[in-house]
Amino acid sequence: MDVVDSKAKYIRSRLLRWSISYGRSFPWRETDDPYKICIAEILLQQTFARKVVPVYGRLIELYPTVADLSKAPVKKIEKLIYPLGLVYRAGVLKKLANQLVTKYCGMLPNSEQELLGLFGVGQYVSSAILCFAFNKSVTIIDTNVVRIYVRYFGMDIRLPSSLPNNEIQLIASSVLAKRKARQFNYALLDFAALVCSHYNPKCHSCPISFHCHFYPT
Repeated sequence: MDVVDSKAKYIRSRLLRWSISYGRSFPWRETDDPYKICIAEILLQQTFARKVVPVYGRLIELYPTVADLSKAPVKKIEKLIYPLGLVYRAGVLKKLANQLVTKYCGMLPNSEQELLGLFGVGQYVSSAILCFAFNKSVTIIDTNVVRIYVRYFGMDIRLPSSLPNNEIQLIASSVLAKRKARQFNYALLDFAALVCSHYNPKCHSCPISFHCHFYPT
């Protein structure tokens, strides 16, 4: 086993164990409904998760299905998500719902190619839906996850890096807990938020510091 494989196995096992005690709880993590997970992922873009919780809850309460959302006035959706900022997302949600009703009978597709053809759905949201809703073993990569891998493996990549990155993708694929992809990807997101943060990372309480290239000695 080479060094990369050894380090991949270590971070995988340690973060899965860490997440049992420290993983965060959010309402969109308590469902495998593709619609609800898609809504959450769009609202979470450039927004702190804790701020999304009440807005997500109210939006799902008012529009529990794709068909319901497709009938909603954009102005009403804008008013709902106003506390989060980036209200252009109201238009994204409306157009996405209309597209799903027209082309997919109100259902989200479960293939990457079809998901990427949806309005407002990019690589990250597509991967999140495939993993969290359809339980597929796919990597979830955003700037926060890249930060973890760059630090841990000592990669020569400037942060924030441009995505996607072939080197990062190879590392992410080698680390992914394929039989527990959903749990592991959530663990990565939680670890980036709670420990391996952009500013003032908590290196001295980090569960993977023993093998981390970034850890101060």
